[in-house]
Amino acid sequence: MLLYKYFNQRLTDRINEFGREKMAEAVEELKNRTRMWYNVCVQKQEFQSKVLNSKRYFTNRMVMAYVKKKEVNATCDDLTTQEPVFTEKLVYRQRYMFQNQNLIGQGIGIKCEYGINNRSWNIC
Repeated sequence: MLLYKYFNQRLTDRINEFGREKMAEAVEELKNRTRMWYNVCVQKQEFQSKVLNSKRYFTNRMVMAYVKKKEVNATCDDLTTQEPVFTEKLVYRQRYMFQNQNLIGQGIGIKCEYGINNRSWNIC
C-alpha cells in the first residue's frame, strides 16, 4: 500500500506541474485520436483465439482482439497486431539489434549481455 501511495502522490504532483486543464485537454485529445484510429482501422472485435487461428500461440479464450479492415495502411497493420505476434516481432527485433553486443547499463555500470544464441538475458 505504501508503494501505491508513493506513486499516486508522484503522479498527482506531475499532473499539477503540467496543469490540470492541460492534462484534461491531452486526455481528451488522446481519446479522440483513439476513436479516430479505431474507426479507420477496426472492422470488429473478436476473441483472440478466433483471430489468430494458430496452434503456435497460447491465448486466453476471453482475450479480445481487433479484426482489421481490408485495404488499410501500414499504421493500421501495426495498431491491430495481436499481442502474441507483436511480442514475437519485438523479441526478434531486439535480438537482431543487440546480437553479439555487450552493453553497459545506463549509469550504473552493470554489463548487459544480449544475443540470439544464448537464452539467458541479463536485465540492466
